Amino acid sequence: MISLRLKYILFTALTHGVLILLSVQFLPERRGLFFLAELLILISLFIAIRIFRAFIAPINLMHHGTQTLRDGDFNSRLVEVGQRELDDLIQVFNTMMDRLRQERLSQQEQQYFLGKLIEASPSGVLILDFDDRVSTANPRALQLLGCSWEALAERPLAEVDAPLARHLAVMDNGSRIIRLDARRAYRAQKAAFLDRGFQHAFLLLEELTAEFHSIEKQAYSKIIRLMSHEINNSIGAINSILRTTLDQQPETIQDPEIRSALEVAMERNRNLNRFVKNYADVVRLPPPNLQPTDLHTLLEGVVDLFDARCHELEISVHWDLYPDPITVQLDAGQMEQVLINIFRNAMDAIGSRGRITILTDINPKTICLRDTGTGIDESIRESLFSPFFSSKPNGQGIGLTLSREILENHGCAYSLGPNATGETTFTIRFDD
Repeated sequence: MISLRLKYILFTALTHGVLILLSVQFLPERRGLFFLAELLILISLFIAIRIFRAFIAPINLMHHGTQTLRDGDFNSRLVEVGQRELDDLIQVFNTMMDRLRQERLSQQEQQYFLGKLIEASPSGVLILDFDDRVSTANPRALQLLGCSWEALAERPLAEVDAPLARHLAVMDNGSRIIRLDARRAYRAQKAAFLDRGFQHAFLLLEELTAEFHSIEKQAYSKIIRLMSHEINNSIGAINSILRTTLDQQPETIQDPEIRSALEVAMERNRNLNRFVKNYADVVRLPPPNLQPTDLHTLLEGVVDLFDARCHELEISVHWDLYPDPITVQLDAGQMEQVLINIFRNAMDAIGSRGRITILTDINPKTICLRDTGTGIDESIRESLFSPFFSSKPNGQGIGLTLSREILENHGCAYSLGPNATGETTFTIRFDD
């Protein structure tokens, strides 16, 4: 397409060329008129050039301004050329550029602030693109999901190898509580915002584990204290009466069956007292008395307690310990109780003729107990650490609850579930 500049040049050249040919053709014998015509042609050419420059300057300015806008360079300004109409246009253009520059600066400042706010947020933030792939994730979101940015970037949540991500992938707009198991709970909220006319989804994640545990513990602590108080008072009074009856009135109670029944009643009362005490121990658990403790020595002591029973049930114990001693700051008595509960549960899961493997590692400091038992049913996995829950017919639901309290008081990370080979594994990681 021929530009306006080229059209003007062609028109001017053609017009003046025709005038020169006409003057040469018809006026050579009339010299005065010929020179006058030539002078007029020169003046016309001069005026045409001046007009060309006057017209081409706005075109050049418009081209420069268009290129500036296209490049996004809002710092450039056009210089006034002394023509009123053109200077008005230049002033409007410069004002527009100033406003665009201010708007862009304001937007950049807001984006920077928003980015810092998201990065420092105590809540996890995930932003999805048009295809519901993760485009942004702050550090807290990566921590809650338990994966790196490389494993999350530009991928749909359904393809991310994290239990929480799979729950988020099927979530609709709104808020919901997600419980991965009895130990971990999260509040997730999904909504959308507009970016350049297109809708983006985002998710806010908040961990509720500590809050849930606190509310849960307050509830069952109150119940246990009330039960313990009432039952102990009653049991104490009843046993006192029974003992007084047996010791001070032997002539009255001569029937062996009656005496046996009273003895059985006293024994049942003592069992009930021990039953309630087990629950009360969860509530009255003291803060750990941290002392340097060798994990290997602690484990060997626990296994020695069950050595005879393992031999009787044909359960072998395999050791896979780190070559050097591993010392951790912990309460040896409380941690021993945790390991006893784990080992006993492993034996119960095996029944007979199985294997328990004990592993330790240094980085991080870790204990793993694996067993070849029947495994954990998927339907009860989320309830394992819940108070009063037990998968055993006569279980009280105290062992794992007490273990959870001790481990969390020590600041340990822990997990219970199948490993890659299907063996049930209880893992404890020490933050030391």
